[in-house]
Amino acid sequence: MLHPEKACDRSLKLASGENIRELGGFPVPGGITCWHRFLRSGTTSGLTGHDLRCLLRYGVTYVADLRSEEELSHSSDPFAREAGVTYSNIPLYDYDLHDPKLEDGAGAAGDDLSLSGFLVDGYLSMLSNKPAIARLFSFFADAPSTACILFHCTAGMDRTGVTSMLLLALAGVDRAHIVADYAYSFTDASDVDEWLFGKRAAPDTEINRAALKTMGIVYDRMCGAYGGAAEYLSACGISALTLARIRVHLLH
Repeated sequence: MLHPEKACDRSLKLASGENIRELGGFPVPGGITCWHRFLRSGTTSGLTGHDLRCLLRYGVTYVADLRSEEELSHSSDPFAREAGVTYSNIPLYDYDLHDPKLEDGAGAAGDDLSLSGFLVDGYLSMLSNKPAIARLFSFFADAPSTACILFHCTAGMDRTGVTSMLLLALAGVDRAHIVADYAYSFTDASDVDEWLFGKRAAPDTEINRAALKTMGIVYDRMCGAYGGAAEYLSACGISALTLARIRVHLLH
């Protein structure tokens, strides 16, 4: 049985899994986000039967696939075939921003922020896709209050990262921990925590600098434009009742 709450980085250690992590255990006013409510992940297409069953035993009953229809046509989601799982494909963006060919192009200029700027532009485009955000958060709200929801894209960093940022911000998680959750996709959680919360000097590689800057920039842009996650989600057409149900899912 998987027990990520005993691991410092919240990761679920599955041999065939891609970047599967809990959103439980983040500090919020008066407590922490709940375990076994939201999992973020990279593609599930390569899951072995054993690892798929592990996630089902962990409690996964709702799955949101954020990939494009083209990505899905080349790589199906095994959860879509599980009778006990409510599955929905809600494309948030047309392609994987962490395709190595795209990353190489983003960093070609040699600017420390070139990769971060490339990613920020992509993430803001995702936030501009308000109909998809509204569908996604309505899907989350429809899940029973104690259900375990898994959401994923391909790398589990970009579309999944933006979704995680919105969920954690809605729950009341502070900016630093939201940035940490994003950066955990790039390197060891212990390194991220030392950079953000300890006394260790900032990293000297572009990929790790981008990991520590990118989501903070996106978060600040969202807050500057709307005031916060709840206000942004309301602007997407999501009702106060829907937001309240998601908060309950995250916190109770």
